[in-house]
Amino acid sequence: TRLLFVALAWLATLAVACRALDPTYTEPALIVLRGDTATIMAPDSVNRGAGFQVSVETFGGGCTRQVARTGEKVSGNIVEIRPFNETTKIDGRQFCPSDIFPLTHTATVEIKQVGAATIRVIGEARDLAGRVMPAQVQRVITVR
Repeated sequence: TRLLFVALAWLATLAVACRALDPTYTEPALIVLRGDTATIMAPDSVNRGAGFQVSVETFGGGCTRQVARTGEKVSGNIVEIRPFNETTKIDGRQFCPSDIFPLTHTATVEIKQVGAATIRVIGEARDLAGRVMPAQVQRVITVR
């Protein structure tokens, strides 16, 4: 039994160490950058109960080079999209490019209520001073 506990403790330590060596991490996508906002692309109107695609162009660049995942949730007439991007960890010997480019997240959703519906994208904002804070952008569509 004691040997089992020692082995489990060693495996837990190894798992933490491996995560620390992982060269990237996932973080909420940047959707507001110095006053510019992410672009939400969706039809102006959709049919009730029919799946449709929503795309969101978030801000990439620097150490953030690719999409990690996109979460979506529909509650009544509110669609929440939560995009996440993959960012490279750096140390004092590395640097990231000084560029900005779009990273497109896509989700397929279905709204079952007729009327106005809000597509809300939840992520992060970075201001002119480089501070990062929670942010959201939204767009209204019609469900018929």
